[in-house]
Amino acid sequence: MRKIIVHLRGGLGNQMFQYSFGRALAEDNNCELVLDNWSGFIRDQYRRKYELHNFPIKARLIKPLERFPIWIYRIKKRLLNQNKNFNEKILNNLIINETEKKFLSNISKIQINKNVWLNGYWQSPLYFNHHEKILKTELRPPIPKSNKILKLGERMKNSNSVAIGIRVYEESDDPSSHSKDRKIKSPQEINSVIEIIKKKYQNAKFYLFCTYNSPFLEKLDLPKNTISIFSNNEPKRHLDKLWLLSQCKHHVFNNSTFYWWGAWLSSLNHNYSDQDIFVSDNFLNDNIILNEWSKF
Repeated sequence: MRKIIVHLRGGLGNQMFQYSFGRALAEDNNCELVLDNWSGFIRDQYRRKYELHNFPIKARLIKPLERFPIWIYRIKKRLLNQNKNFNEKILNNLIINETEKKFLSNISKIQINKNVWLNGYWQSPLYFNHHEKILKTELRPPIPKSNKILKLGERMKNSNSVAIGIRVYEESDDPSSHSKDRKIKSPQEINSVIEIIKKKYQNAKFYLFCTYNSPFLEKLDLPKNTISIFSNNEPKRHLDKLWLLSQCKHHVFNNSTFYWWGAWLSSLNHNYSDQDIFVSDNFLNDNIILNEWSKF
């Protein structure tokens, strides 16, 4: 049986995008989905790890011998200093590379008659939105075990809750490298959206999500009763945080794939027509924002 092999890398949000594209492509072409949960993490500078095992996904993990094509490909590129082509053949495998930070429509023209490797981040719902129902089942975050978190999620679900997701890339030496044209959203730009929501929903309850208590957050015009939810990168806290995000009705977030997934999964509990979702326009991939969402 032909295989779609996903070369996973990055944090949980990126892994979810990579899985979603692989899952959709495998479903469309009647292929087995295989996840390389090792090659992309062995030298990760931020010590990120494979996290998709926490979800009821439909894929198997790669076997050691199956990794040879991607390692031969990477060594070849490094030694010859070659640029990536959209697709390349290695050991009777086809490597499909994400050559641009946008939706690559020529994917649909690929004839899958051999094993295919997906090498990229694939941060666009255009790759998988035709299988939205499947993915919202398989990527639904697990229900937390903490009663405190469950009660908080219940309050979020049954009110005009607003998730403010702020990613400051504090672990990076150059945070601007994670944004389009190196433009970082200012507190003033985020405050303009917060003001819109305050005026529209007099009873809105705000929840601030961030990985740590950054000085940036002090510049946000949030109500005094805002609940702040900070967490480190421990997998369990990641999952609880994602679950809480999915319970919130309205969303405002900057260029973070993790907060993107929180907003996308929130439609499991709310209707898009009743939601206000504001997304910063500085994501690296131009095609990441849904038509139902608003850019700022």
